[in-house]
Amino acid sequence: MAKIKSEILNQLFSELRFAPGTQQQKQLANARDLALIAEKEKQYPFEFICFRLTGYRPREDLSGKFIEGADLIHDLQIIINKISRKVAPVAADHPEKLYTIEELARQMNVSTKTIRRWRQKGLMGWMFIFDGGKKMLGFPQSSVDEFMENNPEITDRASKFTQLSDDEKKLILEVAEKIAKNETLSRYQVILRTAEKTGRAVETIRCLLIDFEKGNPQKTFFNKAAGVIRPHDAKTIHRLYTEGTSVKELMARYNRSRSSIHRIINQRRLKNLSRMKIEFIDSGEFSGDDAYENIIGQSDELVVKLSASSGFLLNRQQEVLLFRRYNYLKFLAWTGLEKIASTRLSGKLLSEVERFLETADVVKKLIIEANMGLVVSVAKKHLQTGASMPDLVSEGNMSLMRAVEKFDYSRGYRFSTYGTLAIAKDYARNIPAEAHRADRAASMDMTNISQDVRSIDLADIIEIESAGRSLDQVIKDNLTEREQYIIRNHFGLEGNRIIKKAKTLEEIGRTLNLSRERVRQIELIALQQLRHCLSPEQFDLLTK
Repeated sequence: MAKIKSEILNQLFSELRFAPGTQQQKQLANARDLALIAEKEKQYPFEFICFRLTGYRPREDLSGKFIEGADLIHDLQIIINKISRKVAPVAADHPEKLYTIEELARQMNVSTKTIRRWRQKGLMGWMFIFDGGKKMLGFPQSSVDEFMENNPEITDRASKFTQLSDDEKKLILEVAEKIAKNETLSRYQVILRTAEKTGRAVETIRCLLIDFEKGNPQKTFFNKAAGVIRPHDAKTIHRLYTEGTSVKELMARYNRSRSSIHRIINQRRLKNLSRMKIEFIDSGEFSGDDAYENIIGQSDELVVKLSASSGFLLNRQQEVLLFRRYNYLKFLAWTGLEKIASTRLSGKLLSEVERFLETADVVKKLIIEANMGLVVSVAKKHLQTGASMPDLVSEGNMSLMRAVEKFDYSRGYRFSTYGTLAIAKDYARNIPAEAHRADRAASMDMTNISQDVRSIDLADIIEIESAGRSLDQVIKDNLTEREQYIIRNHFGLEGNRIIKKAKTLEEIGRTLNLSRERVRQIELIALQQLRHCLSPEQFDLLTK
């Protein structure tokens, strides 16, 4: 699969991958519009590109970053293709005429390979859902007209390549037959030498020979096998197949049997899957005989319900069901790859692994969507650092995604507790205004944590897990009596348990004859001390 040339555009696209479906639809439309106005000879500021794609400015000063127009057009094609694979629109709903690759090739009197070359030169197409539910590459009439208008010499030259007279065709076939008698030459070498001798394009020769062999099955130019497939050709075969090219056409193009084409495609699929780092939170229940029914079956209805909703929140039970399903699906994908490694390569097993990963991705998006409020909530408290809200939300989204991967649902905590702290920690580490002032960053982090206490349902927090010494003992050993009193009363701590009987800073201040601000300052000092003494889980549960 082609790679994005611009590193900075690749980074931006990585951040946009988990946007909600409606947002991705907008990004797809924005990318198409930008690709239509981009010119190869010009340079474009990244700030301009980012704003056109997302609607907001980049999170850091990138005023000196420019992208060449040719690279921009190339990268936008890839981005459009990737987004449209996820949110492919229905072809029947498109307001203008759509062509598949094969239909456009017939319309333009060229080969499908020529159409793909045109795509590299700017012909705009993306994935649509056609009749039968199959996703295929489609080319709107406006995109075709735009390309033909901008490249009249290319389309004119290519459309004439099959317009050969009978005498010319006969001459080419005779030349090819003589060259093919040299048994040391490969199929491609024969086509290449025939093109050199006749002055015709390689694609013209290839298509002419294929048409001749189809009409004359008793006479073939190439009696020997095509030889070992090159890595580049294997990669191309897999890409063409994913874009909708039929196995039959690939067989003809590469002179391969059906089983050979399927084997090449499956090998590329396995290679792509093997590159993925599949990590999951393991659980003993995953290996049970009825694990699939208990885990997937119990959460199917919830996933269907949430997929059709927007702006939803998860209760404790729903959260557990989704995280359990998410990690189990990745467990199934991982065990599937292990099975493939020890058995014969199977397209059925590969499809199963791919389906598990795609389904896991759906669950992950639901979890992220349900917890987007955490990002906004924590981001608002860091506006005083000088960072803009879009910057903070973008950074927070990445932290949220990482937190989903690392969260252990089996320990009984709410994800909001874990996710909020993970986002706050990443802000303290990554936001420039805080990174250069570590003392202030730590203080703000503690401030934000203490401010969040009132917003968490304390009835949901379980008894704090022991880690060598109890929380109560840690507080006694590391805090003064006044600090102990403030921490215990503000966070409603009784022994090792978090309870509902918590006091405000003002109430504590009246008891100690201190101002509210002074109580807050003492609390921050105590929290910083406890942060170094407690396990992350203990500190998390105490402050949340």
